[in-house]
Amino acid sequence: MPTVSVKRDLLYQALGRTYTDEEFDELCFEFGLELDEITSEKEIISKEKGDGKADGASDIVLFKIDVPANRYDLLCLEGLVRGLQVFKERIDAPRYKRATPSDKQLQRLFITEETAAVRPHAVAAVLRNITFTQERYDSFIDLQEKLHQNICRRRALVAIGTHDLDTISGPFIYTAKPPAEIKFKPLNQTKEYTAAELMELYRTDSHLKHFLHIIEDKPVYPVIYDSNGVVLSMPPIINGNHSKISLNTRNVFIECTATDLTKAKITLDILVTMFSEYCAEPFTVEEAEVIYPDGRSTFYPELAYWKETVQSEKINSKVGICETPANLAKLLTRMCLKSEVLEDGKQIEVEIPPTRADIIHACDIVEDAAVAYGFNNIEMVIPKTYTIANQLPLNKLTELLRQDLAAAGFTEALTFALCSIDDIADKLGVPVSSTNAVHIANPKTAEFQVARTTLLPGLLKTIAANRKMPLPLKLFEMSDIVVKDSSRDVGARNHRHLCAVYYNKNPGFEVIHGLLDRIMQLVSMNPGEKGYQIKAAQVSVREIMAQWIEALQDPQLVAKFQMSCGLTLQPKGETNGVSLGHIQLRAFQGGRNKSTWVKGVPQEKELNGYSNGSYANGIHKKKQGVITILALQLKEYSECLETFKKPGMENHLLYYLFRFAAALGQEVFYITFLPFTLWNIDSFVARRLIMVWAIVMYLGQASKDLLKWPRPSSPPVVKLETRVEAEYGMPSTHAIAATAISFTFLLATMNRYQYPFGIGLTAALCLSTLVSLSRLYTGMHTVLDVICGVMIALLFLALTFPMWDSADELLLTNPICPVLAVIVGFLLSYTYPKMDHYSTTRADTVTILGCGSGIAVGTWLGHYLGMTYNPSGPFPLSIPPITTNMLLVQLARFVLGVSLLVLTRFAAKTLSLKILGSWYNVPTQDKLVRQRLEIEVPYKFVTYTSLGVVANTLVPWLYQVFRL
Repeated sequence: MPTVSVKRDLLYQALGRTYTDEEFDELCFEFGLELDEITSEKEIISKEKGDGKADGASDIVLFKIDVPANRYDLLCLEGLVRGLQVFKERIDAPRYKRATPSDKQLQRLFITEETAAVRPHAVAAVLRNITFTQERYDSFIDLQEKLHQNICRRRALVAIGTHDLDTISGPFIYTAKPPAEIKFKPLNQTKEYTAAELMELYRTDSHLKHFLHIIEDKPVYPVIYDSNGVVLSMPPIINGNHSKISLNTRNVFIECTATDLTKAKITLDILVTMFSEYCAEPFTVEEAEVIYPDGRSTFYPELAYWKETVQSEKINSKVGICETPANLAKLLTRMCLKSEVLEDGKQIEVEIPPTRADIIHACDIVEDAAVAYGFNNIEMVIPKTYTIANQLPLNKLTELLRQDLAAAGFTEALTFALCSIDDIADKLGVPVSSTNAVHIANPKTAEFQVARTTLLPGLLKTIAANRKMPLPLKLFEMSDIVVKDSSRDVGARNHRHLCAVYYNKNPGFEVIHGLLDRIMQLVSMNPGEKGYQIKAAQVSVREIMAQWIEALQDPQLVAKFQMSCGLTLQPKGETNGVSLGHIQLRAFQGGRNKSTWVKGVPQEKELNGYSNGSYANGIHKKKQGVITILALQLKEYSECLETFKKPGMENHLLYYLFRFAAALGQEVFYITFLPFTLWNIDSFVARRLIMVWAIVMYLGQASKDLLKWPRPSSPPVVKLETRVEAEYGMPSTHAIAATAISFTFLLATMNRYQYPFGIGLTAALCLSTLVSLSRLYTGMHTVLDVICGVMIALLFLALTFPMWDSADELLLTNPICPVLAVIVGFLLSYTYPKMDHYSTTRADTVTILGCGSGIAVGTWLGHYLGMTYNPSGPFPLSIPPITTNMLLVQLARFVLGVSLLVLTRFAAKTLSLKILGSWYNVPTQDKLVRQRLEIEVPYKFVTYTSLGVVANTLVPWLYQVFRL
């Protein structure tokens, strides 16, 4: 438990009365604390270093008070006094408030993406017009040290920095740089040092040397600058000397950098609530804005109050008392938990303040009620029921099986109950969505992200770590796994599982089979009369659809298609890799791929005649893989992903064909094909192409960020593209756009130009199919992604085709249509689905909607000004012969038009960014700033709307001027 040292006289002065030592000891006990020792600075030094070293030390009496480790609000004199005063009902618990400065200019802290490699989180706040005395200053510093040692885990999770705001100017930038590029004057030093020099300087420092290991092995160190380039701090090591606080400091800027955001928010809340008491406006904290690399903006401190409802009967029964709900509410209010009885007279609504981060469950409220009532006041009674301790049947069975498994020559392993997501999903060839795993919020490392849903990864890692041991290795583990269960109060349940592995140069299936036979004998599982048999399964249509969807999502399908096209992942050397979806063993010899399918027992089958239903359900249908997986010969499981590195290409023709087809579904095709159609072929056709393209692309992009289905994993898939790998995969926007463009062009021209319909249909099918298959060949989408993309496009065309002519007529003649197009396009851009990480999907979508809106405006304006070109003559028109003169004219038109679009884009982008930067007072030349929602959406929408307008008005006007 943390120990808080406070001066007795100062404490009594703050409490408003004097106590004897025995009275104060009793008060601490009543409040749930313990007065550990009454001492003085001189006495402490005398005990630790001898009487000779204590000369001149203070004789002021100190109380050392033991505080519960989760009561961060009691780690300083201010919090201790406040808690005791409320407990004794001398004052009401204060209400903590956030405030904005009178000039509305919040302090801003920008976080750059470089910090993700070392300390990705930061929070900030301002204590405005605070008054320090020497005692308050000492308490302020001491609380930071207490928090660093406690919740901050010796600065590993959170590091606190406090600065004199009057000596620095915002906005502040939290970034990470190589040590050689960081140079500043550290706290209480007289000259500047680089970060590398500081690490050497403090290596012998008795206080700071304990924190160096946190970042010393990192390629970059975190650092915070103000707007003038002054270094505030290099967390978690040292603050800068420039911004150090003193007794004369009036405004304090507080920043907390962290690897755990939740801990950082709690730390900031505790620090500001304790010392906002000394501000000009007590218990009011000025908020600060923190801008993340993805553009998200959050205001701190949160100072969040939340409410919990508890039954008064539950409190009485748990504590062993019989109090009325009104009395219980009064007891809880004494513990700084403002409470009131609800209308039903039985339930109590408890408001938890931001200082009580220890309250996370109703049982914590029950504990506080017990403390306020007084443990000495609880009547001692004999339990009404007598119980005799006995071992749980499940644990007894587990112990008995352990003994027999050990007797069979197997060694028990005890592995971590937590593992990474990859361990239970990608490495086992299972989709994450089907694992039903319990995820850990803010995991400390990538190795502990979820509770395990199978024991297999732990045993495979054990083998990998002991592969130098003599063979064979025979391991087993019998422990609990965790799965989600919404019917339980905690949302999850435990299952006891058994897993055994036999590792040798030869498979040794008979060893595992014999072990299974022995287990079945031990649990009295009788063999079935018919032996091995296949049973029909009762499967619903919904289950069939789910199985089809899961099968079409399988990355193995994509890998098979790639292999059939001559595209494979080449291994580094001779090794074995195991993909445990349907249990496939791949053996590589000298670079040649020899695949062998090791088929396990299907879910509907019974093995060796064991027909008991619980056994079949427990092992096969839960996909434990105890039989088939254990029979595999494994080698270097932990390094199997590293063996697949270099893509091998055997068919160059298909490679270049599909790479070309993939390019037909990318932006470079659309920014050339669509303007070319508009200027050189037929604006009638171009309008339909652009409007359909804009709408279906929005549907596809938004669907990706709503569904959040990942792209196929590699291995087994070969990834030929990396540009959009951070985006989600479902549905394929390439397939959507290629299908929509192909068939829109066909539908718009089949009655307008003379050509065989069969040729047009074949061309549309070929383009759509080629682009769709190219997404499988490049490894960017699953089969399901592509199928859904094609179906979305076809369904959209089928529903909207009858309305094309009417919509086009309105677009040309009705001035309201372009206005609506701009308004709707801008609203869709601003309300685009929120992303859990920044990707280019929102920017691409805004670009598409901007182009569509601009074309709508330009179409109406061009028609109104008489600049819309429409072929004349009876329909269908004959396609004119292609001549050299025609090609030269069209090339000149295209070059002129594209040149004007490039100039328009530059001018519109520059002007819009300048206006937005001035409006929001941010540096728009910073890439991270341009990714913020309020910057990215307006400037891209304005820029590309301008392009659409210019393409339909100014470009045709120039054609008339130059007689093109």
